Amino acid sequence: SAAVAQASRLQVTMPVTAETLASKLSDCGVPLAPAPLAAAALKVCHYHGPTAAQVIRHGLANPRDPYEYVDGLAPGPSHGDPVFKHPWVQTLLEVARDRVKQALDQQPGPAEDKWLICIRTFGRPGVRCQQSELHRFLFGVLLPCAAKILEEKLEAANLSLPALRKMAKRPLKSFQEELKKAGVGRVHPETAKRLSETLCEPLEKVEKK
Repeated sequence: SAAVAQASRLQVTMPVTAETLASKLSDCGVPLAPAPLAAAALKVCHYHGPTAAQVIRHGLANPRDPYEYVDGLAPGPSHGDPVFKHPWVQTLLEVARDRVKQALDQQPGPAEDKWLICIRTFGRPGVRCQQSELHRFLFGVLLPCAAKILEEKLEAANLSLPALRKMAKRPLKSFQEELKKAGVGRVHPETAKRLSETLCEPLEKVEKK
């Protein structure tokens, strides 16, 4: 079959170079596999060609797959560890390390005098970038069912996260009264208390990744 034929073409013999792996992947219909990416995958996969090829093919086709580890994304001391250990994430990290090394190598002088500014962006592709700050906050501090109900009430009252934060600067009782005046009724006292306590926190701290 075509699948078997394609798989057989990926069974490169070892040792395999990054250029060879990139070429093999290109022949099999994977055009976005430059040599640096192939080199990184080989290093992560202990230079086993077929495994490295599979990591690249699957990673390019399913870029959000590493983030589907629900347990790994749960709050706690091991938050994010399974995602970080995912072979595709490790491959991308290796590519980034190589780019940093290349940039530093281009700078003159001793190693201790070289420096580089690396900027981390918090935006991520997919669903998260389409979610409002209010949605991310509520689902970060409340149970999903309670968050969904309250989100609908707040949106109906046209209340944004900045507006809530401004209201939460007042004492808890005043905060509850402000919610009622805005048209957000029947908010459980414990929910109001939880909101009042967490609205002053940065979004990056309370939202669930």
